[in-house]
Amino acid sequence: MPSVLLVGLVLLINLFLYGAEGPLVGFRNAYIATHLYYGVMILAGRFSTRVGQYSVFALTTIANLVYVVLNPNQFEFVIVALIYPFVALSIVRTIWRLKIERQKTNDQLADIDSVNTNLAKQIHSLSTLFDISQTTSMQSKPSTGNLNILLDEITQILAEKVGIHRLTLRIWTDNRLSEQVLATVGLTPSEIRRGEIKNIEQICQHVLDNNEPVAILHKAGKICPLPDSWKSEIAAALNKDQVAAWCLPIRINQNPIGTLTFDKAAEQFSVEEDLRILTIVSSIMAQRVEIQQMFNSVVEAERMAALGKMATTIAHEVRNPLGGIRGAAQLLELELTHSSDTQSYLNIILKEVDRLNRVVGELLVFGRPYESNFQQIDLRQMVIKTLELCKTDLEKFNIEVIELFQPNLPMVELDQDRIQQVILNLCRNAIESMNGEGQLILHLNTANSREQIELRLEDTGKGIDEETIPYLFDPFFTTKLKGTGIGLALSHQIMTEHGGQIRVDVTKTDGAAFIMTLPIKQNQTNGVQ
Repeated sequence: MPSVLLVGLVLLINLFLYGAEGPLVGFRNAYIATHLYYGVMILAGRFSTRVGQYSVFALTTIANLVYVVLNPNQFEFVIVALIYPFVALSIVRTIWRLKIERQKTNDQLADIDSVNTNLAKQIHSLSTLFDISQTTSMQSKPSTGNLNILLDEITQILAEKVGIHRLTLRIWTDNRLSEQVLATVGLTPSEIRRGEIKNIEQICQHVLDNNEPVAILHKAGKICPLPDSWKSEIAAALNKDQVAAWCLPIRINQNPIGTLTFDKAAEQFSVEEDLRILTIVSSIMAQRVEIQQMFNSVVEAERMAALGKMATTIAHEVRNPLGGIRGAAQLLELELTHSSDTQSYLNIILKEVDRLNRVVGELLVFGRPYESNFQQIDLRQMVIKTLELCKTDLEKFNIEVIELFQPNLPMVELDQDRIQQVILNLCRNAIESMNGEGQLILHLNTANSREQIELRLEDTGKGIDEETIPYLFDPFFTTKLKGTGIGLALSHQIMTEHGGQIRVDVTKTDGAAFIMTLPIKQNQTNGVQ
């Protein structure tokens, strides 16, 4: 467009000077047009493109040559017309070089400004991370509730520094959400409700399964996986306006054990800057969670050791009097002639003494240091033999046993007596839970690429209340009228000694299901207690 205007300007100059007094008379003023051409070329060099500049330059040069051809006797103008192309071209090139130098200067200033902006953002990010790290370090001693306090303080820092006002920590154990901590700053209850993501558990499960962060988009909870976090091309191409929140894995030894969900930061921060800060924050939180878990393990170990010592002491103190009571009752039974009522009372005494002896035996096992006796065992045959021990009760209560065993199972390295004790305990609990007709279903199969073997025991009994599930494996916790609370705690201890797990299937609504997972081969550290 500037070139067209300049060409029009040249034509107007010619029409005005050459045609003011007739088509030919005005040619005597052509040298004035030549001087005006210099002004036009300066404008062309300043505002037009290269093509436009040379078009205007060619047009003015031709106009001068036409005048020279028509008026060859005007020697002074011939000189002016011949000099014009060189001067005009020099003007254009000089202006073009100045424009290039100016553009370079502007680019350099823009680069310096960009570097300063990035440096300021990096300093801001480092300041944010320093404050978070310092806050974490100040809470050097883990304790109950510390994660809640720490999360609140981290959220406060993120809100002040980068505009993140909501942070949710979720810890998963055995593919089940075991702990959830929400921290918000400056949000009303209605804003908190509006910011809730409906399918967040499925999103968290995706993050755990793939061990990668995701962007949660505004579009109906859709996600955008980010395999390399902020370094990925996907992150670079992502429009931040599409993002509602971020969900990052919490890793301990590269294994995801939980997730951190953040709102996105303020608009002045890019996707890359968001992810860089939040990835480091998730690493800091992972370290803290690991410390907390180690602390909890130490506390639990000390508690179990104290309980074991107490249980052993009580068992030894109780066993001798029980032996005396039983012996006295048996002597009375032999030496005296009793009525039916007296015999009934003696039977109750003997029965209750036997029950207490069993409890004492469990206490002694619970408190005794364990020495491993691992052998290669056919777990399928061991389960069948254990069921034979329960045969009387199974027939008495008309309970159907369904065995769903995978064929060609490998031999398993385990302590037969200890694992049989766990299976027997679970079977007896199932029989008591059904209290009549029902089904006991056993699934036995390999898992985790045949590195583990899994035994699942299901019953059709009354099930387990959701409120009691977290306490099932705690010592002395029981829901039975005559229970001791030792059986499941001891089972958990035995499974831990084997490097395995025992857990409840919380998804089962009719009846109860316990899942035992054992490694097929034992590590050297397993069995050392």
